Amino acid sequence: MSWALIAHYFGDKAGLYRAVLESIAGSARQPDVIEGTLEERVGALVEHGLLTISHSRSSWLAIVAGAEFEQPEGIPAIIERGRERAADYALAALGDATTHLPVDHARAMARLVVSMIETGAQEWLIRSRVDREEAVAMLTASIVAVAVAAGTALHRGSDVH
Repeated sequence: MSWALIAHYFGDKAGLYRAVLESIAGSARQPDVIEGTLEERVGALVEHGLLTISHSRSSWLAIVAGAEFEQPEGIPAIIERGRERAADYALAALGDATTHLPVDHARAMARLVVSMIETGAQEWLIRSRVDREEAVAMLTASIVAVAVAAGTALHRGSDVH
């Protein structure tokens, strides 16, 4: 493919990069996490998150590595949209663990879950400190524990105010 063709469709390298990221973000399907116990739903979410990250490993690792540096215009917004979509999936998995919380608190909890899955993926894919099964087990147990404890603490705190 010639640079002229790339420039025609994408403008420049940054435009091509944005198009690739948009394609990856748009292709992620919603996980099947509606049924089961909290632990089963969270386990399905974690499995789905790690699988999604591993399928687009090179792009995901470039995004993670590039997060420390200035990104081309539009890239942070694409990444943010992807994380918000992942937070929607996390809210579905958390289900009744967050339904009694104010919307902002539930959303914060969901974003925390997304961050935990991203960090677990780094431990597996970048640092090789754990294998995939260990990452799934640690993340599932940690997310369930955090969701229950934080949900209880936030609910108790809202009763005080």
